[in-house]
Amino acid sequence: MNVTSHVRTALRETRMKQLVFPVVVVAAHAIFIVNEMKFVKVPMLGRPANQSETWGQRIASLMALFFGQGKVIEEKSSWHHRPI
Repeated sequence: MNVTSHVRTALRETRMKQLVFPVVVVAAHAIFIVNEMKFVKVPMLGRPANQSETWGQRIASLMALFFGQGKVIEEKSSWHHRPI
């Protein structure tokens, strides 16, 4: 084999990689989107919750509970968690 054939082989491999990578990326995104659609479809089957809170109030409540450690502080033996 001479140098020219090695260069051709290297170019062929590079082109193949350049073709395969986008195909794999598109396939991975397609699989992700299909799975996400399944996750969204299940809650959409339910009926409305008729809750008095808005989405903003619910998210604020969740953040206060999560970052404020609200459930931990409710326990009598966990008073030391608040300063931490």
